[in-house]
Amino acid sequence: MTIATTFRLGLLAAATTLGCTAASAETISLRVSTGFPAVHDTTTQIVMPWIEELSARSGVDIETTLFAAGSSLGALDRQLDQLQRGLVDVAVGLAVVPRGRMPRLGLIDLPFLGADSREINMATSGMLGTEFAPDLEGMEVVNVFIDCSVLHTVDRPIHGIADIRGLRLRVPSAMGAAMVAAVGGIPVAMPQSEIYESLQRNVIDGAITPWDVINSLNLGEVLHHHTDNVLFCGQLWFGFNERTYQNFPEALRAAFDELRGDYAVNLAQGVYEASRVAAHETIAANGDEITHISDEDMAEWATLVQPDIETFLNDTEASVSDIRAIYDTLRARIAAQAR
Repeated sequence: MTIATTFRLGLLAAATTLGCTAASAETISLRVSTGFPAVHDTTTQIVMPWIEELSARSGVDIETTLFAAGSSLGALDRQLDQLQRGLVDVAVGLAVVPRGRMPRLGLIDLPFLGADSREINMATSGMLGTEFAPDLEGMEVVNVFIDCSVLHTVDRPIHGIADIRGLRLRVPSAMGAAMVAAVGGIPVAMPQSEIYESLQRNVIDGAITPWDVINSLNLGEVLHHHTDNVLFCGQLWFGFNERTYQNFPEALRAAFDELRGDYAVNLAQGVYEASRVAAHETIAANGDEITHISDEDMAEWATLVQPDIETFLNDTEASVSDIRAIYDTLRARIAAQAR
């Protein structure tokens, strides 16, 4: 989608100017930017359903104008600036895009934090108002959502880290690139939207990405070998402009506060788990393969990438003096969720 699309929740809302404007005590209009395609699960199954539930619980009719990827306000690397400046009322962005803007939340991008996205989601949610709060200034955050990535390849099955050597693999971040390089792979940075064509043109041999793309981007047509090992987890934030929230009618603010936190995490987690199940069904139907990297190889991989983690922490300490303490707290919270 390359143009803004307007959705109506409840009764017809009056036309408004830029920003959140109360057309009456019971009708508002919101400009929503996701930075993802309009058909992406984040847009269709998390953001828009959450806003619809906000309308239903509050009794306030909401009209939304969606700016998805490719539209005038749909650039992923501009989501935070647009939200803080009030160009949009609602935005979704990645904590590591642009790099360094959210250094505390960027810790979640580090590898081998945990093997289960729900554990990481719940641990992270409990830190939003404390350790992660400085990264979220200017917004009323709904939550931060964690979805974990695994390795998918075209022709080569991956049974151990030695099988990765020489493969050109799409990575979503600098730390993903470090992980691939640590075991002899060739990292290639690109957005999800370019993976399919790059695989077709033999530009890359595989991709590190969450399970949802197997169906949502039809990558099951071109990727035939998959691992089930969580390598690292990407994080996206979902928030409202602070002034937008403050101008909400009281009933809308109350519903918002009910729906942030655990409700939002469970909504997103349900989507991620359903997409994993659906991807596995597609893989089975295609006669393709899911393999597992041994615990011994995963431990070796973690050792090989540890210097890159130390470099990240050392570099980040220059701007966030307590980054190591936050990292330790995050790991301890994830471990507690796993018990």
